[in-house]
Parts: sequence; C-alpha cells; structure tokens
Amino acid sequence: MPKAKTTNRYWTSFPFERETNDGYRTAIGTRDSFAKRLFSATATRQQFMYEYGENKHGPFHGGIFNLTFSPDGSLLLAATENKSILVFDPLNHRLIRQIDSAHEDAVNYVKFLDSRLFASCSDDSTIALWDIRNCRNKLRLLRGHSYWVKNIEYDNRKGLLLSSGYDGCVNIWEINKYNNTMNNSINSHHYTSDCPCTKSLYLSCIMRMRLTNDSSKMIICTSEGYIMVIHDLDLENLSVDLQSFQSDLYRLMQKGHSCGFDFGSWHNSLFTSKRNRVELISDFPPENEAHSITSLEVHPHDWAILSRNISRDENSEWTCVHDIQSDRKPEQLVPVNVPKESIFSSTNHNILDTQRVTISSPHSSRSDVASSIRDAANASLRSNPRANSPHPEMHVSPVVIISARTLTRRAHATILNPNTSYKQIEPGTRNPPMIYRNLPRLTHYIQELNVGHGYIKELCFSPDGRLICSPYEYGFRLLAFNEDCSEMCDVQRNEPKCLYELKALAGHPNIVVTTKFSPRHPLIASGCLGGKINFYQPIL
Repeated sequence: MPKAKTTNRYWTSFPFERETNDGYRTAIGTRDSFAKRLFSATATRQQFMYEYGENKHGPFHGGIFNLTFSPDGSLLLAATENKSILVFDPLNHRLIRQIDSAHEDAVNYVKFLDSRLFASCSDDSTIALWDIRNCRNKLRLLRGHSYWVKNIEYDNRKGLLLSSGYDGCVNIWEINKYNNTMNNSINSHHYTSDCPCTKSLYLSCIMRMRLTNDSSKMIICTSEGYIMVIHDLDLENLSVDLQSFQSDLYRLMQKGHSCGFDFGSWHNSLFTSKRNRVELISDFPPENEAHSITSLEVHPHDWAILSRNISRDENSEWTCVHDIQSDRKPEQLVPVNVPKESIFSSTNHNILDTQRVTISSPHSSRSDVASSIRDAANASLRSNPRANSPHPEMHVSPVVIISARTLTRRAHATILNPNTSYKQIEPGTRNPPMIYRNLPRLTHYIQELNVGHGYIKELCFSPDGRLICSPYEYGFRLLAFNEDCSEMCDVQRNEPKCLYELKALAGHPNIVVTTKFSPRHPLIASGCLGGKINFYQPIL
C-alpha cells in the first residue's frame, strides 16, 4: 500500500505576518475587517437532499453524521447513517460518487490521510481504507475494536493511523507496513486486517480523541466531565508510560471523594514528565456543571481546543474553548481533602471502619473495585456533604459522581492494573494523599440550544481560526472571539468571556449535527439528521 503523504492542511496568516514585518504590503484577507465582512455575508448557495420515491440518486442514505474536505478543498466526503459514503464536488455543489454499503452499520467518521487516501469508521467496529480514485473496493478493513468506532486521526510524522471507540480503546495502526499486492475481487466481508495494531491506551469513558496538527499532543474528551491532554506525545511509549494510570480515579480524588488509597502519589510524576505528560482540564462556565463532552476539535494553530458538552442535569448544552498551549507548569500539589474535615481524620474513624476501600490486594475483582469506589464516595458524602475547601477543585459535591450506568460500565472495565498494588490509607492519617490541581484553561464559552438528545454535534474552526461554526437547531451559528472577528491571540482577556455571535443561519428540515469549513475556499457545508446537505458561501 502506498505511503500517505504529508500535506499542508491549512492556510494561515503566519506567512502574511512575516511579509508585513519585512516591509511588504499587507495581503488581502489578513485583516479582521475583511474576515468579518466576508463571513457576515454568508448565505445558502445550494442544497442537496434525497427525494423519497422515484429519485436518481438511489436509496435514502439517512442522516449526515460527519463531513470532511480533502486537503485542497476539491472534494467533500459525507458519512451517513445508512452505511454509505457520499463524495461531492463542493465548488459545483454536485454529488459525483456514492459508496453504498461502505460498512455493515452506520458510518460515523471519514478522514483524508492525504490527497487521495481516506479512512472511514463505523458502528460495525471496523475501519476501512479507501482510494478516492477507485472506491468500488476497500483497500483494507481493519478489525481491532470491540464496539462502535467513533473517530480516526493520522500522525503525519510517523505514518500511523489512530482510532478510538466506545470500547474505551485508542488503537494505533501501522498502515504503511501493508503489502502492496491485494486481490480486489475478494468480497469485502472476507477482508482481514494484516496491519500491526497496538492498544496504546484504555479509558472507559472516552468519547472522542484528537491529535494536534503537529501530532505533539493527544486530546481526549470524556463522558465524565473532563478533558485529558497528553503533551509531548510519544506514541511508541504511550502504552508503557500510562499503563496503570486511571484518569477517572485521579479525577475522583480531585473532586474530594477519597478512595482510601494513595493513588495520587503513584502517578503524580505523569503530570511533570518530559514525555507523555498528562493534564486534566475540568474548568467550565459557572452555570455549567459539565458532564458528557461529546465533540472535540483542535484550533488550526494548535492554540486551543473546541468542545461541546451536556450539563449534568441534561438541561443545557455548552460550547467551550480551552487554551492547551504547554508553556504553563502544573500547579502545586494539594491534599485530596481539607485536613480539618478530611474523611481520613479521627472524627470519621467509624465511617472508615465500615466503608474502607480494600483494594490493596492485586487479586481483587473488577466488580469489587467498582463497589469499593462507590462505597468510599458515598461515605465521603454522608460524613460531610457540604464541606468547603479553599481550592475550587477540592470541594465535596452533594451529587455522587459515580452513577449506576458508570458503575455498570466500570464493572466490566479494567479499573486498576491487576499487577499494581496500592497502599491503603489508615484512619487518622495526618498526611492524606497529594494530587495536582487542574489549571484554569477556559477562555471562551456560549450556551447552545438543548435539542437533538443522543446525537453528537460536531463543531469546527475556520481555516485561520478566527471563527467557529456550531450546529444550532435547524442550522448553525458563526461565532467569533470578539465583535471585530479577531484572531484568538489578539483578543484581550483576563477571565473567560462569552463568544460573539456573528451570524445564524437555518434551512434544514431536521436537527443539524455536523458542520465543516473548506480548507481553501470561503465555503461551509452542514448536514442534518434528515439527510440534507447545505452549502454556504458569501454573497456580496
């Protein structure tokens, strides 16, 4: 199989800034006023939708779950609910190819690896590799996940394909080690994966995984209300470095629900290591107690991440921007609980006697571990549900953060490495476990309409990072960092600010769940659950 080539995905303002500093005239399109005027004039140019009954396109393809442009913006791929992949000419707004039965279940995500190779993933737990020049047969069908595969990333530095799914695994595929010879006449159902696969990471609550454009960071959003960033990414050593680390348990201790063992001291070194350094992000708007973070996107300059989350009470949705630049060191270690009111103090001796977590044995079963964590959290709440802490991350919430659904999932997951023994904390201990506080990373946010429950809504940055396109009921909103449509680095801020709504557009018959900017042209595409794709361009 030919090697995927590295391409320049985005045009940016950086070259123009260098030319300006050297005395050249400012190029067209680099000023805030131009971007604001251009995208304020965005309007619907063309609509594509299957018609029921007699139609020239074939069977109804169902909802549009994902859209992606080729690196040069000449092609647009659409992943659909009814197992199909649609190929468009976005400049002429025409459907030029349709891949029926691309998978055995809904297609969730498609991604170009270079100008002609692309990959798709599906709810059938597989990943398929394709050549855009001949889509009648798959190049390969990769099997390695045990549940729905939700997204794909590609490391241009080493030619590695990464995938993540609801089985909690992040897999690495060495696709460039393929044998170039293959029989295209073989039925796709008989394809097998001869590609080396490594299960590099396990996280039971994973929703989406992303790589930065320079592949130096991995970002993972979760269904438990936090984002995990792995800085200075080294994929070859990732599985070894994070072998026994459980971010759920570390986050549990940050929230003040002690698990009765010194989990933090075993893994605090991961927050300061020079390779695969871990950081947890958990700051969200004051009105939003984030729970399930369903979608994730990286800024084109790798400055920030864009996410969308559902609140814990499921009554609101929020779009948030977090700065992920790695020039900030982790803050000081703090105790898991305020010593004065810690559940390890002698005043809570009786509670600990009955609710102590006994998982120091390496032979403890997974269900026992989950039950122990639940009991410890409940004991902490019963002992002092309104304990106050000087640290915003150290308060004890009156809501038990481990739900029945989460416990069921964790009972079947590897909560702790069976080869690792953890130290118990005895009642009356004066030195409770120490852990790192999470840095405040939130820069901008805005509340969204709480519609389309159960569906992931995919947001995106514009190619220069000035704008955000966010699904909004039957259309989308164009959001900016300020009313002048400035770049993120030019916006003055001392605290998180609300995003500025530049324009709102509608026109779909159903809830919009995916949007995408063209990487080369002032063009936006959006898809909805009704199977309709709209193309938008400025009309001046």
